[in-house]
Amino acid sequence: MNGLPVSDCISRLAAAAPVLVAIADEGSLSRAALRLGLHQTAVSHRVKSLEDMLGHAIFLRTTRSLEPTAIGRIVLEAAQATASAWSRGLDRIAREVDRDRIVLNLSSSLAMKWLIPALGRAQEVGIELSLDVQDHLVAPRSGVADVSLRFGPGPYPGHFVAHLSDSSIIPVARPGLVEDPATFRWLGPDGPTLLGDRRGARDGTGFSWSAYCGGLDSEYAPPVVDVEFDRADLMLQAAIGGAGIALGRRLLVENDIEAGLLEPIGPPVRMASKYWLVTAADFAATATYARLLHWLRDEVSRTAQLVPAPTATTP
Repeated sequence: MNGLPVSDCISRLAAAAPVLVAIADEGSLSRAALRLGLHQTAVSHRVKSLEDMLGHAIFLRTTRSLEPTAIGRIVLEAAQATASAWSRGLDRIAREVDRDRIVLNLSSSLAMKWLIPALGRAQEVGIELSLDVQDHLVAPRSGVADVSLRFGPGPYPGHFVAHLSDSSIIPVARPGLVEDPATFRWLGPDGPTLLGDRRGARDGTGFSWSAYCGGLDSEYAPPVVDVEFDRADLMLQAAIGGAGIALGRRLLVENDIEAGLLEPIGPPVRMASKYWLVTAADFAATATYARLLHWLRDEVSRTAQLVPAPTATTP
């Protein structure tokens, strides 16, 4: 390439990428110049300078057309990739500068049962949330989400972690399904249908009937779960429909209990898993993150006040 260092060639090609992309899009030097707000002579000079540097023609010019050569196609492909990469980079820079909108990653159950009903209150205090709802939570600052609201034992090494709330398991059912919820011994062999969360029983969070029975001060053996779901919100919706007794936990059931859709059946059991807000250290240092954390903790307190909770048994 005419003896120029590779780094110089790369710099010159990268600087010329917008011109090359405009020519490729428009198919004409004059239209490319008009699009870029430049004189056609300046565009022609830029292309000629690159061709001299490479030692090869980039375009075949005729009176009616402008076609890239084989070398030109390689150059244009690289220019388009460069422009696309910078476009994505600028989008990310804009997100860094405009911290008013936060992308929050959380599970579908927590979104449906707790956070979505609270979004109006977030807007009232100036917090703009965009929810990334996934059952497989992503790493914060991965290019997808700024923060992740997680339920588990923690501590999520390599991230900045803030504790949001402890949790407890409590069985729930549609009001009237059980005649006397305070005294009903529903875990016996002749009890009603038990609904479970298949994912919660296997993901290490301890959200399972076995963990619940292990935490009771009783001789209950782990029961047989009659119907399993892949999401806790689907399990709870089935309980609202009268399908059986579901396993609930803090933040997932208070709104439905307060609305009269569910009622507690049996005592709660404290869990080892907790709710955490997980992010990267640089975002944790921002005022936007501090406002989000403060608002989420206020929402946790508000939820706790909806339903007076009995003291949970510790397993």
